[in-house]
Amino acid sequence: MEKYRQQVEDMQHQLSEAEFTFQSQMAVQERNAVANWMRAQDWERRRVQQSRENAYLKHRLRMMEGEMLPVGPTRCRPIPGRPEFQKPLWQGRKHDVKCSSLISAVKPHGAFPIPGHLPL
Repeated sequence: MEKYRQQVEDMQHQLSEAEFTFQSQMAVQERNAVANWMRAQDWERRRVQQSRENAYLKHRLRMMEGEMLPVGPTRCRPIPGRPEFQKPLWQGRKHDVKCSSLISAVKPHGAFPIPGHLPL
């Protein structure tokens, strides 16, 4: 009886070791699958960027060769997906304030201070 009990304990120990080994192998395979998925997403993003760049360069080449003449007003507009042509958010619009507009913003035209009164 003792002999069978020892065999059962040995088999349970082997089973738990095998289970631990399989779980660790599954964790490694899951990690590899996630890494492969992230790599595929990165390559897809790069492919899309490259196709946009190719389309933009083809357009510029046609414009330079004169095959496609610009129609309507040619105004520079930022092209979606081309961040180098877009204005950064930290660069706001600059407003040139002239002296006369600054004075008119502070005091209405024709308003003169009344002697003896404090200015508003």
